[in-house]
Amino acid sequence: KCKRQLKLKNKPLPPLPAEAFEDYTKKPRVIALYDFFARGPSDLPLKKSEEYIILEQYAPRWWKARDPHGNEGVIPSNYVTENKKNNLEMWYCKNINRSQAELFLDQKVTQLIC
Repeated sequence: KCKRQLKLKNKPLPPLPAEAFEDYTKKPRVIALYDFFARGPSDLPLKKSEEYIILEQYAPRWWKARDPHGNEGVIPSNYVTENKKNNLEMWYCKNINRSQAELFLDQKVTQLIC
């Protein structure tokens, strides 16, 4: 049997990219309420219940985000909610989630059947 040994060279590692030093702890974090399938090359797909970092808020409805794997792209802002404890609590109405209920309340819906 022939044993091969890996020869290690004292070669330095390449420098880290500038984004590795960026402080993302101050960036807002959101949780996806729904799955979103990318429709174009600049879109970032969302997976329900996964956390994302908001990098920029281009417009009220479209934000630039980064997923847990480092991929970046544009997401619809109405598909996510801030990562706060009260946004993620169990909702008591089985036919509608909290985000949808808030939308209905904003639209002044007078009757809601649970």
